[in-house]
Amino acid sequence: MGRPNFGHIERLGHDHYRLFWGKGYRPDGKRDRHTATIHGTRQEAEIFLARQIGVKTPKQTTWNEFFAVYVEPSFEGLAKRTVDDYHKLWDKYLKPNIGTWKVCETDEDFVDITLAKISAPSTQRHVKDLWRKACRIAVRKKFLDRCPISADTPLKPLRATQKRLLDASEVHTWLDKLQGFKHELALLVMLGGGLRPEEAYGLHYEDFEQWGDYLVVRVERALTYSNGKVLKETKNGFSEREVVLGLPFAERAAFLSKRGGIVCKSGRLGSPLELYASPHTIGTNYRLWCERKNAPYVQPRYLRSSFATMHGEAGSPDSLVSGAMGHSDGTTKSKHYQQITRRGLALIADNLAEYLRAFEQDK
Repeated sequence: MGRPNFGHIERLGHDHYRLFWGKGYRPDGKRDRHTATIHGTRQEAEIFLARQIGVKTPKQTTWNEFFAVYVEPSFEGLAKRTVDDYHKLWDKYLKPNIGTWKVCETDEDFVDITLAKISAPSTQRHVKDLWRKACRIAVRKKFLDRCPISADTPLKPLRATQKRLLDASEVHTWLDKLQGFKHELALLVMLGGGLRPEEAYGLHYEDFEQWGDYLVVRVERALTYSNGKVLKETKNGFSEREVVLGLPFAERAAFLSKRGGIVCKSGRLGSPLELYASPHTIGTNYRLWCERKNAPYVQPRYLRSSFATMHGEAGSPDSLVSGAMGHSDGTTKSKHYQQITRRGLALIADNLAEYLRAFEQDK
């Protein structure tokens, strides 16, 4: 996405900013663009930019101007995919409806009317979250007395969708029919270890370690796609972890991991990022493979849900399952006291193996 017509601020270093803004079009039809460098605080940079693009007082400022000067700079430090999603929501849903509306005139009625125009309940909630973020900034900057968006803001009800999960009775058939698929190892660790797809796609063979009859997987990076591939750190501190695979996943995964380099390799040459296969390509090829092999098909993102569901059926402790999946179970014990150890992860791996063993004869 291109930058807003009004302007934006780029941080160069401590108290050092570059400002960009436009003032309409030149006689030749091209945009009249300007830039300046400011040595000073963020607030001084914002004031300078506001003056250049004609933002004089809070009572005159439109949402277009406010988004460019105050909201967009607040995205600094967020994940690229999050920023891209914010821009898409602004361009498609907010800018056409509120762009020329004055910030100071935004009230609950205007919010309700604007959000009601969005037909998809999930999209409506994402737009609400972005707009509430902008309104809270407007409150801090004294453009609004209070935020007109709250938990009571009316929204369309969400429609529950049934996930297609891999049932315990299908696991052994799925494992057999998956053999030979180029990215088999990544899918094995999603189902057997509870990894997010982006975590599995970012794995290297060096992240695998044999530990007795188990296979340990170190999770420390993720590969996402947002207007191009993005290799980044894991989602949060809980997500950087070790995962222990047991039967019936460990033996096959150990055999497949005896290599070097990137697990989901693209086969292309170029920059380091180009060496990773695209998440979309992996997902498409996996679906086509299942169709050709008549294998049970579950979307990669739901293999992690299948992992959690099967552990629930097997009676595995929630705290250990949550730790294996890279998040806290929300309890004080989990947040402040309990450590997720290899022995604990091996315990739930054995628990799942014992549960799945009962279905092995049905494959």
